[in-house]
Parts: sequence; C-alpha cells; structure tokens
Amino acid sequence: MPPDANPQRVPQLQSAIAQACVDAATPGWQSIDMTAMAVAGVGSSMAWARRLDGDESLLVDGLTREDLDLQDAMYQRGTGTWFSFTCTINADGAYHFTFNYDEHVPFADGEEPLRDSWIKELRRHPRPWHLIPDWHPVKHDYTEQQWADDIAAYEASDDYCDPTGRR
Repeated sequence: MPPDANPQRVPQLQSAIAQACVDAATPGWQSIDMTAMAVAGVGSSMAWARRLDGDESLLVDGLTREDLDLQDAMYQRGTGTWFSFTCTINADGAYHFTFNYDEHVPFADGEEPLRDSWIKELRRHPRPWHLIPDWHPVKHDYTEQQWADDIAAYEASDDYCDPTGRR
C-alpha cells in the first residue's frame, strides 16, 4: 500500500477509476456500470458500457491499482473499509459510487475468495468485532478475544503495514 493513501485521495481515485472507464468506451455510450471486489489485495472488476440502442460492451475486466488504492484510502480505524463497490457513470460524465462494507460478494468471474484471504483482509483492514459480518470466516474461526489477540500480534509483527500509511 502506498504510504500516501488517505481519505483526501478518495475523490482523486474515484475520478481516475471513472475516467478509465470513460476512456475505454467507444463513442455513443449512454451509461457505464462498474463493479469491483477486493479481498486481501486481489479481486475482480468489470465495467460495461450501454448504448442507447441497448447494446452492451465490456470495457474493463480486471482490478486496477486505483481500485486497491481506493480501498486503502477509504480505510478508517474503528470501521474498516469496503469489500466491494459499484460505480455508475452517466453520459454527461457524472458518476456515483456505492460501497459495500458488510455483504458477501463473489468475484465477478464467480470465483470465491479463499477463506484465508477473507481473514487476511480483516487483518489488513481491521474493524471492531461488532462490525464484522456474521457470515465472515473470522466470526466462525475466532472468539472476540482470540481475534483481538490476533490483530495485536499482527500489528506488532514485521509484516504489519498500517492501512492508514502512518507506519
């Protein structure tokens, strides 16, 4: 994660993600819908352009550095960060992002992230026990105290990288 990842970068990253979709679209598109999911630094992303006649074309198929940087930039200690997002872009260039912090979402290709990847994701972007969704493997593999001890051990390790960029 880049050391300069922070909330002030969010608008810049969102704009870059939307612009990359617009740049990939052929003339005549009316709207673009993008979905992205990231778990432990890997994931999937797809964007589709829709024309006025209803024709659709695939624009983006793969997670970008900006997608991952956005996840880090949006991390907040005490709340965590998103698992997935959708972005809708209108022909006038206006865009809107919606972020999913709680729902389980498979990768765009239908593949399921490995159980260990889900756990690694919450180590990398920790959140309080009460904000971890009940479906998440952490809730099945750990008690609240075990998870707190695991996070403390990780944060004290040489592998630790503070998602806020402060360490």
